[in-house]
Amino acid sequence: MLALPAALSISALPATAQTAADSSITDVELMQRADAARMYGTDTTRATIHEFVDFACSTCRAFYLERSDSLKVKYVESGEVNLVIHTFVIPRLMRGYHAAEAAFCAGALAGRDGFEGMQRHLFTDQADWRAMRDPVPGFVAYADELGIPIEPFRDCLLRDAMAPLIMADMRTAGLARVTGTPTFVFLGPGQTNTEHQFYGNEPMVMFDQFLARVR
Repeated sequence: MLALPAALSISALPATAQTAADSSITDVELMQRADAARMYGTDTTRATIHEFVDFACSTCRAFYLERSDSLKVKYVESGEVNLVIHTFVIPRLMRGYHAAEAAFCAGALAGRDGFEGMQRHLFTDQADWRAMRDPVPGFVAYADELGIPIEPFRDCLLRDAMAPLIMADMRTAGLARVTGTPTFVFLGPGQTNTEHQFYGNEPMVMFDQFLARVR
């Protein structure tokens, strides 16, 4: 099976519809920043955990609230592994695509802090924005609270500037045969086989077991 990219090649993304060349350049730069904001470590000598989430997914919310801090402290902040957070939008879960745009736009405009802050709102306030017919005003309110520039954020959302990044994540999920969220795919240094993966809100001991398999 094909390897998952440690970092997304923005040059490989399809061009977004634009009316001016400089707008296209700006969108590429935004996607590069969004891509960097969701990546924790790029050391090719480490194992990498690829996490696939849908922000509208209740099980993803449970994992985020119960275990995501432990995952980052134990494995990422210790320098043991890299972590890449991918979006995997499930059509039956309403508003997940728009939430993915909000997370990436926040990361593009405010870096890791913006991405993490928006992700925190999306999961903790999941029931609120999922109930909205138009969640954009809710996302804008979150951005305002986080200190993210409002007009650029709104523009990023309304123009679907992050659509190529989300579609690239969906293709990556297809290569890894991801079918649900949250799914965690484990790759050792230089490895290409994505069979070492599990799905769901599982205890941290599962991460120990799967990391042992790819080292």
